[in-house]
Amino acid sequence: MSSKDLFYKRQVTLAEVGEQGQIKLGSSHVLVVGAGGLGCPVLEYLTAAGVGTITICDYDKVDYTNLHRQVLYTPDDIGKFKAEVAAKRLRKQNPHIVINTILKKIDLTSELHTYDLIIDCSDNFKTKFSLHDLCFQNKKTLIQGSIHKFEGQIQLFNFSKDLAPEKPCLRCLWPKTPAKSCVQTCSEAGVLGVVPGVIGSLQAAEAIKFLLELPTLNTGETLIINLFNFSTQKIKWSIDKNCPLCQQKDVLLTNFSYGESVFEVSFQELEKNDCHFIDLTKVPDSQVLKQISKINDQAKIILYCYHGVTSLKKTHSLRSQGFSNCFSLKGGINENAQCLN
Repeated sequence: MSSKDLFYKRQVTLAEVGEQGQIKLGSSHVLVVGAGGLGCPVLEYLTAAGVGTITICDYDKVDYTNLHRQVLYTPDDIGKFKAEVAAKRLRKQNPHIVINTILKKIDLTSELHTYDLIIDCSDNFKTKFSLHDLCFQNKKTLIQGSIHKFEGQIQLFNFSKDLAPEKPCLRCLWPKTPAKSCVQTCSEAGVLGVVPGVIGSLQAAEAIKFLLELPTLNTGETLIINLFNFSTQKIKWSIDKNCPLCQQKDVLLTNFSYGESVFEVSFQELEKNDCHFIDLTKVPDSQVLKQISKINDQAKIILYCYHGVTSLKKTHSLRSQGFSNCFSLKGGINENAQCLN
């Protein structure tokens, strides 16, 4: 028996897998978007299962605060690209597969045609909705996962074939992309490290079952799991006859806002000589107004935090108080670290 056959022996023994099932997995190409808390278990189990080609899409770097839940990384990896660190480690885990990396964001120009399945392990609405819409238009199947504190949820959208009228899309539930400030990030709300491990493992299970053509979650069905009290529930929703996506199949995706705010600015848009930057990770909330009072009224006030969520909330608050020269730095420190140094 070859080393490759031996590697998958226990899995091939399953009647639901067998040699033909293992061949299916080995010929599959899966895109995993996000190599963080959800992405780590997804990547580990897809690698171990023998998915033939895995592409990791992530532009973020390892931070010390990631380590309690993103178990592919160690303190030695701080400051390195997650996708590259993960790929190197996973290639050692299973030398019989191919692992690629993409060190940039998913956007509306991203190509999906080479993938058999896309798994969304991202942590923001903009990526989740743009990826969902791309999968819909490209007729690709998408498995989404998300977490909040002790809770997580999973959804599967099978867009790989013509859908029956009763098969809804995500925009049947959320016609507009929610503002990113409506839900706290892990850095704001906190998260138990095991939660993304459990939810990511379930995403991997759904992915393997889909590739093996075994039963999975239905499109239009959300599985919610609360690890605080071990409650589970399934929420189902129906197609919306006024859905801006699936009822207008030729709609241009650029028509959707993807949660952008007019109060956000990118670093490239700024004339730095006319700006005053306030780092909300260092300046207490109670001191922000005191700092603003010392700034020239003609200057733009640019608030920033780790990911741009807290700063956007604070910008909305200050705007409501009449500070019309306040803006939030899009992407925060996470996307602009080099520019802010």
